[in-house]
Amino acid sequence: MRRRALVVLFGLVAMLGAAMPALAAGASFHFSSKGLGAEGGWTATAGSGTNTVYTDTYIYTSHDSFTEGGQTYTAPSIFVDIFSYKFDRRGNFVFVSERFGFASGSDVVNLSVDSKLRSATVSATVAFDLCDERSCAPDGTSDVDASWTATSAIVKVNDNFKVNSQGFTETSHFRGSFRDASATATVDGVSAGEQWLGDIFNVSSRDVFVCHHC
Repeated sequence: MRRRALVVLFGLVAMLGAAMPALAAGASFHFSSKGLGAEGGWTATAGSGTNTVYTDTYIYTSHDSFTEGGQTYTAPSIFVDIFSYKFDRRGNFVFVSERFGFASGSDVVNLSVDSKLRSATVSATVAFDLCDERSCAPDGTSDVDASWTATSAIVKVNDNFKVNSQGFTETSHFRGSFRDASATATVDGVSAGEQWLGDIFNVSSRDVFVCHHC
C-alpha cells in the first residue's frame, strides 16, 4: 500500500505541474508515465534510554518517462526523507527533526536498474531542507548512495480506479512489477542503518483528468 501511494504521489505532482497550462486551454488532460526504479527504508539509533533518537531514512529513485500532450520527458530522479524521533518516559512519540530532499537530471550521477529487476544502484547529490518544531530552512547538499539486490520472484500488480466529483473526473490505470530486495544506503558516507523496506520495480500508469467547469 505504501509503495502504491508513493507512486501515485509522484505521478500526481508531475501531473499537476504539467496540467496547469493544458487545463487553462481545455477541459481534459492525458498523462502517462513508466519507468524502472527502487525504494528502500532503514532505521539507525543513537543514544540510550529516553535519549535514544531513532532516524528513519526513506529513498525512492526512478528513471521515469512522462508523456503529456504528445511530448515525452525523461529524467532520473531521487527523493530522500530522513525522519528523526524519540519517546519520552511515558512512551509518547516526540518529533525531533525531518530532513528531506529531491534531485533529478545531472544531479543523479548514476542510476542503474536491471531490466529483470535483479539489482539497482543510485548515486546522487541531493539538496536538502531541514525542519524542526519551529521552522524549516535549506540545509545544504549531501551525497546519497544506495544499492539493491533482489531476494524474491517478481510480483505483478494491475489496478484501475475512477474518481468522480462535481468539479472533475479522473480515470487511472496502474500496472507494475515488483521484487523484494535487500538494500544498503549511505548519506555522506554514513550508513542509514538497519533495513525495513526494499524493492525494485518497473511501473507504468495512464491518467485522464477531465475538468468539468474549466
